[in-house]
Amino acid sequence: METPVHPAPCRLVTPPDVLRTLACWGRLDRGAVARRQRMPGAKVQAIQTALIGVVKSMAVHRGERVQAGPLVLELDPTQARADADRAHKAQRDAPLTIARTQALLQAQQIHHHPHLPRVSGAEPRCQSAEQSLAEGADQNLRKEHDVADHEALA
Repeated sequence: METPVHPAPCRLVTPPDVLRTLACWGRLDRGAVARRQRMPGAKVQAIQTALIGVVKSMAVHRGERVQAGPLVLELDPTQARADADRAHKAQRDAPLTIARTQALLQAQQIHHHPHLPRVSGAEPRCQSAEQSLAEGADQNLRKEHDVADHEALA
């Protein structure tokens, strides 16, 4: 004998309900894109965002019918901007990081201090900071090497 389906899952779930739940339990970023998913046995569709962030404003109310296309909610762009800034910084700094790593490898191979070649498009202060990082890392590696040699001889 089968037990009947509990009525709770058949409750009418509206897009604002889903968005309020997302706003309480997660984060929504600006430009949310929602996928529709048909819920069996119900006359509603769940909305899921591809992004997480903070809801800035909602253009619909509980129980309101919505059509595809119009704005349902606006997301606060603060977190998305911060993420984009971090990504741009990482992209900008990548050539310097590669140059520093290559200079350290070369310094270890030829037993000289590291020297970073000039990186095209890098700001002079960033170039200088990477050179300092390479020199500090080289000093640490030399100290570790000296300690290991001393321990091997003892």
